Amino acid sequence: MKNGMRGLLSAGLCALCFAHACGGESEGDGGGGKDAGSGGSDASAGGGSAGAAGSSGGAAGSAGSGGAGGAAGAAGAGGTTSVSCAPPSDVTKAAVCVLLQPEPMKFLPTDPKLDGKGVLVVQLFDTAQVETADGGEVPAVATVVLPTPSSDGGQSEDTLANLTQQPIRFDALPVPSALHARALFFDDTSVLASPVDFPVPGVWIAGIDLGAGLTEDPPLLPVAATAGQGTGVTRKLWALRKLTVQVSRAAGVSPKGNGQGPLGVLVTDKAQVSSTSKVFGTGVLPCADVSGTQKANVGGILFGAGPYWLTAVLDDYGVGSNDLSGALTALELTGGGPKIPAKNQLNFAPDAYAVNATVELDLAFDPPDGGGDAVSCGTADAGGD
Repeated sequence: MKNGMRGLLSAGLCALCFAHACGGESEGDGGGGKDAGSGGSDASAGGGSAGAAGSSGGAAGSAGSGGAGGAAGAAGAGGTTSVSCAPPSDVTKAAVCVLLQPEPMKFLPTDPKLDGKGVLVVQLFDTAQVETADGGEVPAVATVVLPTPSSDGGQSEDTLANLTQQPIRFDALPVPSALHARALFFDDTSVLASPVDFPVPGVWIAGIDLGAGLTEDPPLLPVAATAGQGTGVTRKLWALRKLTVQVSRAAGVSPKGNGQGPLGVLVTDKAQVSSTSKVFGTGVLPCADVSGTQKANVGGILFGAGPYWLTAVLDDYGVGSNDLSGALTALELTGGGPKIPAKNQLNFAPDAYAVNATVELDLAFDPPDGGGDAVSCGTADAGGD
């Protein structure tokens, strides 16, 4: 997943890990998708009907290519349910049946992007790393799109429960050293119509083990296909939940600059921030205004069920996410390094599809040497109330 959001997430966490080196002294309360159409068109291994579905699968892959690294689950990627899979129609080839197991979720019937109705795209690849150097994807060996697109290219929707009720079967597959399955459910089908800055809420992902949190381009899990046999596997299907965070300054904390700049929020698995911290959620605003009594609302994604801790960083001087000079942060400094305050533990129901939270910026780092604050937000970018 190579995009602005992922870059800020990685660099932001790095900056938090080395806050002492980045920002010097501090004051404040708290103290010391590329187009994957080629992948769809290669779905001929599934037969004529799968080939037609593969064309639409490529379009879906356009929005989902970044999702290969988006998120797939803090609790692993496969279950223990036995999946029956009949032998292939061609004994020189293989068959694979993929049973998807969605995590329990409370859908929002009044929100078409989070109502549990959408399009499912399941693909097999002959490599664990599907992203190419130019940001695209390698061609898929086979693709299935459900509901099956109509002959005129139209695409209907169905409930996630219906689409995952039975295993997805791939027949007459070539037998490389290994196959790798990935599934994307688009609850928010608007991402299929035009490119987006992935990941976005309302997309579900299977086939990638993200027990270590969001990492750069994680590999797909292998499927051991055998010539003349059918192989059944289960894959957990994990939701990218909608995260909304209201950010404000704590009482008595003054910005070193004008209180405006790029704002990022991070969800981690522990309060003590270090190089081993795992990230399970993120959101960014290109520019936020928390001057005066202003508050900023940041939208993002969250996956897994926690327990988690929430922090935020406003780059008041626009020095970049690798430097906390002049930044306003939701951190406290301890002998063990930067720590997320206990009040910022993020609590939500395990089946909550939309999670709302608040966080206060309660630590201001000293400004950069000789640097002025030239960052100013327009009304459209500020994300305020």
